[in-house]
Parts: sequence; structure tokens; C-alpha cells
Amino acid sequence: MKFNLERADKKAKEKENQFFPIDLNEGNVQAIFNRCLAKEGEATTYAQVLQKALSGKDSDLVRFSKIRIAQNSKNISYLLGQLDGAHKKEGLMLLEYGIMNYNGKKWTTSADNLLKLYELGMVNINLTPFSLQEDGESLVTDISSIKPTLSPKDPNFPEWWEKHKSEWEEPKKEGQEPADD
Repeated sequence: MKFNLERADKKAKEKENQFFPIDLNEGNVQAIFNRCLAKEGEATTYAQVLQKALSGKDSDLVRFSKIRIAQNSKNISYLLGQLDGAHKKEGLMLLEYGIMNYNGKKWTTSADNLLKLYELGMVNINLTPFSLQEDGESLVTDISSIKPTLSPKDPNFPEWWEKHKSEWEEPKKEGQEPADD
């Protein structure tokens, strides 16, 4: 019986180090945003609250936990990679184009959810600067550093993932045995 417990423990640890791609949707963005907010006594990093910047008011800062941003870094980058602008590689993207995923479908109807994704991007991959456009209502940012990704729900995902998963998964540590199935 001891052998089976050791094997199960080993598989659980291997699974912890794996990356599982997630779909760009409001629920996933909201969950990661809430998970990354700093609690009392935690080391923090800050992002500009974009909603206030758009309204022309003084901008507040949102406090994120440095450790939880680091733990969710790949998920944040993966979600940003599903934006239409990341696939078009235009470099600069207007705020309102962020509501479209790479399939040209709206992933959110809420500017608040889009701004939360961008705020996570600011502290995760330095998705800055955001600058106000001449109309005074649109923000633009440089997204050229974001790697394009596909939703796991996309029919083309399995083939794409086989080609790109090494970019997302942790490198195997020396001396680590291959996983048994």
C-alpha cells in the first residue's frame, strides 16, 4: 500500500507544476482579479485604476499581492493572448478592441471586466503605458509583447497546444522521472 501512496503523491506534485490553459471569459478574469488582490500585511504591487483615468478623474491605485500575481502570471498572460489585438499583432490596441477575442466574438460586454484584465496585465507583464487618445475617452496600449494563445474550447486548440505547450509548461527538473500513466 505504501508504494501506491508515494506514487499518488508524486503524481499530485507533478500536476501542481503543470499549466492548464483557460478560456477568456468574464468569470475567469473576475476570479483571477479577486484572487490577486492584496490582503493586510502582504507585499504589494500597484496598478492604475483605468476606469477613473477614462472618466478624467484622478486615478486611484489597486493593490495586488506580489506573490499571487506571480502565481497567476501564466494565466494572466494566457488570457491576454486570446485578445483579438494580440493575434493581429498591430502593436497598439484601442481599449474598445479588447472586448473582442481572436475569433471576433465579444468575450465581455462590461468595460469593468476588460479594465480588470488590463489592470492585471499592467502588474504582470508591464502592459503600459496606457495613453488617452484625442477623443478623451479611449485608451490605447502596446500589446506587442503578448504571445497569441487559443481558447481551450477552440476546435483547433489540441493541435495548436501540441506545438506551443513547451512555451507554457515548466521545464522538467533534472533527475525528475517521467510521469506514469
